[in-house]
Amino acid sequence: MKASCEVVKHNLQFHQDAAVFSVAGTWREGYLLVATAGGDGCVRLWKYIDTPATFAQEFVYTTGAPAVAMTHLKTLARHKGSVNSVRFNGEGSLLLSAGDGGAVYLWPVDDVLQGEHTEEDLVYTGTPITVRESDNTDIYDVAWFNTEVLVGTSAGRVEVYALADKEASRTKHPERFRVLPDTGPRLKGKCLSTKRAHKDIVQGIAASSNVYATFGKDRSLKIFTKEGKMVRKFNKKSLITDKHTLFFRRLAFSPDGSVLYVPSGWYSGEYAVHLLKAPEFLLSAGIGPFASSPGNVLATESFLFVTEGRNVYLFSRGEQHVCLLRVVDCAFLPITDLCLVTASPTTATLLVSSSDGFLTSLTVHLNKLE
Repeated sequence: MKASCEVVKHNLQFHQDAAVFSVAGTWREGYLLVATAGGDGCVRLWKYIDTPATFAQEFVYTTGAPAVAMTHLKTLARHKGSVNSVRFNGEGSLLLSAGDGGAVYLWPVDDVLQGEHTEEDLVYTGTPITVRESDNTDIYDVAWFNTEVLVGTSAGRVEVYALADKEASRTKHPERFRVLPDTGPRLKGKCLSTKRAHKDIVQGIAASSNVYATFGKDRSLKIFTKEGKMVRKFNKKSLITDKHTLFFRRLAFSPDGSVLYVPSGWYSGEYAVHLLKAPEFLLSAGIGPFASSPGNVLATESFLFVTEGRNVYLFSRGEQHVCLLRVVDCAFLPITDLCLVTASPTTATLLVSSSDGFLTSLTVHLNKLE
């Protein structure tokens, strides 16, 4: 197979002069709603419209394309420090945001888009659900676990929250509820569990429908069931690099949950991505090699995307993970997150966020060799 690629650098100041630490997207009628999280303490919502690439050449790089349009819709300015993670739920109706200071907020998307805002910077004037109060810890990553919320803290704790109707009966721990004001959806956040899973910062969280995985700065990976039982602890320091200098270790499950891809690996003397197969989640293979420690992974049915510094690698998924292409200097500074836009067996488009404060669109297409 032969891969073609189109890279579009979006020359917008998404968060003034600050870094973009996270990006997420959900499809609405006719466009992709994109959320970006920045070092300026804000979450911004964007309308993203893209015409499919034509691939007249094998590789195209532009700093703007008439087929791509991004429009600023709203700014969410509730956080007091950098926002490190944004994630839509599966239906795209709710948006999670988390960052420095420890606060985690839940934003009902329809309320935000239809709600009032200021003239300057389109700042939403409504109030989100407070899932987690600020407590001077930092949150590097959050994830949806079906309808529950996973939170990883800088103190090494992993917390699980549920969302319930405000009028539902209280438990014996009423102080753990965070109640939405009457002006918004009648939801509340309930802390189901909290555990000290790591000795240092939780740098990445990912979930399938059955299990969730956490990755810490202590160079350990842990996998838990819905009930909170640990099914695998992976902490062989010889297999996880200590040369990882980035904030995040964003791991990912395959769409069907059968494979867990773990960045920041060390395999046969090389930087690698570890492949762990369900249900035992034993180390099956190392994907690589890379010039430095990989920071982010994202899997579709057909492709695996891996970031290493400012570079993006594309691998095929199958019995063997074959490297199809590498996009060098996809960003000016290290890449922080990946967001899937569209995917099919032969094409995929994703958004790449970076510490340089910009987003990049990357579209790949597979062609059969003649």
